[in-house]
Amino acid sequence: MPLFLVKIKIIIGSSEKEATVLVNAESERDAQKAALDSQCECPIGKGAEIGDNGIYDNFGEYHYSVNKCTEIATEHADAVKRYLSCIDSLSLKNKDKTSELIDRLTKEQLFLTTIFILSWRLSHYQKSEELSESYWGSDEDLALENHAYIASNKLMGFDVNDYDKWGSYFNKATVTEICEYSINELIKAFPEYIPDSNKLFIVACEALCIDEWEDLISNQPDMFMFFGDAQITQNAGWDEYQENTLATMPVKQSLSNFGSSSHTIIRVK
Repeated sequence: MPLFLVKIKIIIGSSEKEATVLVNAESERDAQKAALDSQCECPIGKGAEIGDNGIYDNFGEYHYSVNKCTEIATEHADAVKRYLSCIDSLSLKNKDKTSELIDRLTKEQLFLTTIFILSWRLSHYQKSEELSESYWGSDEDLALENHAYIASNKLMGFDVNDYDKWGSYFNKATVTEICEYSINELIKAFPEYIPDSNKLFIVACEALCIDEWEDLISNQPDMFMFFGDAQITQNAGWDEYQENTLATMPVKQSLSNFGSSSHTIIRVK
């Protein structure tokens, strides 16, 4: 039976949020109906009523409607199920720990670490299809997505998923597009931290162990910085080969353990 991913808009008074449901159904119409039914606390006619292209629930307290319904290709079904399962398993404790770490950083440190996280994830999606698919939904990917989301909220001063401009784009975007969009919006919001340069690189200034990401942020928040045109020449200490490598490096690509200090370097623009 086909598998559908259904995004449901939930309105509670003046608030709005979104839920994502996986449904096996014979058709898209059946999938939408089943997804809406799964949200209801009350049966239809006994506290729930159909109306306004959706369902009013709990005597009008909630309204559910379908934002988007997408059939999942058979070969992608297991990956999508695992990804959503991992998202659901992110505990409040982990989110609170991330928020606590973020609160220790200055705004500039938080900005740099967030740009690095988004760029790091983005660089992984540029690899071969096999490597990209294996990274998507991995423990590392989900942990960094969670950190980037909370950090972006802190930097911007609002929940980016609920904000009309960001949220409406995220609802229809791929994970690659979300990373790119978030980087661009953050850079526009904080130009004071960006060097005046044609090329822009985000850099971890020593060997990086992503498996210990939280410890990395706690103990070495100053390890991230930007490189511009002036920092990728032989005058900055690179040899000719390294200078050429950096000068011709494609956007969204990364270099690990590069140079004598084992930099991790990702080109942003």
